Amino acid sequence: MHTRVAQSALLKTLVNALLFGLMTAAPYPTSASTQDSGNEKKVLLLFSIESHSPGQTILERALRSTLQNGSSVPVEIYSEYLENAGTTVDHYEKELVGLLRRKYEGQRFDVIFAVVDRSLRLLLRNQAQLFPGTPIVFLVLEQRDIAGLSLGPNVTGVWGEINFKRNLELALASHPGIKEVVVVAGVGEGDEFWTGRAREDFRAYEDRLEFRYLIGLSIPELKQALATLSPNAIVAWMTSTRDTGGEDYISGDVLRQVSPASIVPIYGTTDAQLGLGILGGNIFSFEALGVGGAKAGLRILAGEKPDRIAPRGISNVTMFDWRQVNRWGINARSLPPGVIRFKEPSFWDMYKYYVVGAVGLLGLMTALAGALLLQRSRRARAEESRRLSEDKLSKAFRSSPDAFLITRQSDGAILEVNERWEELLGYSRAEALGSTTAALQIYERAKDQERILIQISKDGYVRDFQTNIRTKTGETRAAVLSSETVDINNETCLFHIIRDVTELKNSEIALRKMTGQLIRLRDEEQRRIAAELHDGLGQRLSIIKNRAAICMLDLSDQEDVHEQLEEISATAVSAITEVRAIAHNLRPSELDRLGLVAAVESMVSTVSNSSLIELSADLDQIDGRLSSEAETNVYRIVQEGLNNVIKHSEASEARVEIKANDGELIVSIHDNGKGFKKRRAAAAGANGGGFGLAGIAERAHLLGAVCEIDSEPGRGSTLRVRLQGDFGNNGH
Repeated sequence: MHTRVAQSALLKTLVNALLFGLMTAAPYPTSASTQDSGNEKKVLLLFSIESHSPGQTILERALRSTLQNGSSVPVEIYSEYLENAGTTVDHYEKELVGLLRRKYEGQRFDVIFAVVDRSLRLLLRNQAQLFPGTPIVFLVLEQRDIAGLSLGPNVTGVWGEINFKRNLELALASHPGIKEVVVVAGVGEGDEFWTGRAREDFRAYEDRLEFRYLIGLSIPELKQALATLSPNAIVAWMTSTRDTGGEDYISGDVLRQVSPASIVPIYGTTDAQLGLGILGGNIFSFEALGVGGAKAGLRILAGEKPDRIAPRGISNVTMFDWRQVNRWGINARSLPPGVIRFKEPSFWDMYKYYVVGAVGLLGLMTALAGALLLQRSRRARAEESRRLSEDKLSKAFRSSPDAFLITRQSDGAILEVNERWEELLGYSRAEALGSTTAALQIYERAKDQERILIQISKDGYVRDFQTNIRTKTGETRAAVLSSETVDINNETCLFHIIRDVTELKNSEIALRKMTGQLIRLRDEEQRRIAAELHDGLGQRLSIIKNRAAICMLDLSDQEDVHEQLEEISATAVSAITEVRAIAHNLRPSELDRLGLVAAVESMVSTVSNSSLIELSADLDQIDGRLSSEAETNVYRIVQEGLNNVIKHSEASEARVEIKANDGELIVSIHDNGKGFKKRRAAAAGANGGGFGLAGIAERAHLLGAVCEIDSEPGRGSTLRVRLQGDFGNNGH
């Protein structure tokens, strides 16, 4: 059994080496400045396994980013994944060391980063053969992982802190009535590691708390269990990568699916879980570990000796998810100091400059209006309306972008309004004077007017009161109101400033809607790429692995070995084609190689040959007249438009046009299909348009273009994107 595991790991490492060789056949620098090869540094990241777990992804991203941004010279980064490098099977380790030595023969690294203890142990056992004299920086989960190792003067590094006691104390302080701690974990190898560490730390609390362990439950079982917990409980989430039924999971996906069902807060283990449903806690930070290890490496790259850099621990980080804080009704001020993520900006954060400006304008307008009104205070009451007429108010009062209103406090009678008030409310000045806001039913909620008057009676003013006002036509507008008491002719009056914020709120709603739509688009694209990798490339790599394993079982059968190697070669070629197709979908190579026009022609030809729709194209020559980003957006608009035609139009013919006229570039796609009811609808607002039209609308927005759709049932559809710019008609 051990031999088969070792063979499988070795074969996967060989496949990784093969793919690495294919992908690096042409130079592909990992640093933006690697052209200056004379001063560049080279580092190797050595991982024990090839993993796409969120924790390792966060650590690797932090490690790479800190190295590349913190170095004064270019840093070229290589990665190697050893699979089961910690196995006791000597044959596997010997073959692996030989493979690494041949692969990097003649290559000199300035620093090697060993991620987790299995990578470090392999390096220490084989220093003389692999990378003699190269400094090593290790990154391990906790200090006990390096206990008993003879590190030597050329090795330094960092370790994390796994401390569930501090996390539990934080939870108990935030929830004083807790009597039960429910620990959730799977039965995978990593799951058992975290659960074992938790049991050690929780043992000191077993005399005052009840601990219940939900180990190896499936997703439906976890949802049911979390939905029926005691209100005096909290959940301590470890990791869950396998259940007792043998089903394997991605731990983050499990947490994301089951956390909404929990009726009590969930405290996490690592920063990889934040944003998936945990409230937070004092948690292990893969990001901090990656940054700490990279900083030690940067000191070595700058010329410092490893024996002058003492190994050190990286403390846990207190972190919270703002959305979960609000979900559980926790007072944010009661939380201990820490990192707050996913916090939405407050009204003050978003509109403080508007508020400050409004208050300043309010003071200025109050002073101006008061001065004007006091100058006329000795005139007869019969001339009151004339004294307050528009032609005798200041220019600021008449031309203000905000609506001004002056009422008498005793009876609420309207004494004066400005032009903006008439424009906003729809009432003429003649209709308003002498009437009241109550009679005109200006406030959508009558209680709002009562609250305003009570506040003025108490404090003498109102600041930034949010309300809804009703116009003469019955339309509702969102407004922010400020009011101040002023004396006019020895009578107390109220000076109101009304700011229309309807468009601002609508923009905010539209922004949130678009943000949500973009998130869905991104998730859809990620699911598509994941499916292609899993169903296509993953299957082919599995075939290579299995065929290679068959070869190694009996190397004496030359005919069978030759047959298997031929299958491996054919499958590898297919895998390379698959990788190129995925890369093409992410960034079409034709754009860089052929230019926009030729790339679109190639796309039209390819789609036409693979579908029943007869496609044609009429394209003006515009290569070199758009930026690279703009060309990509135009290409994707055409691509997504053709996808919609093929999937939904039921057309027999379609035509793509790119026409450059003076001052305008028009991209259009017309089909003779079934069409639909919505006529000349903006693509961004087309109901039922799906992600395709939403993506087209967003790309058009990025271009500063106008997106239109013409369609009628039975008469086909036309998608048209108009881009303004300096375009002449150059023909074909």
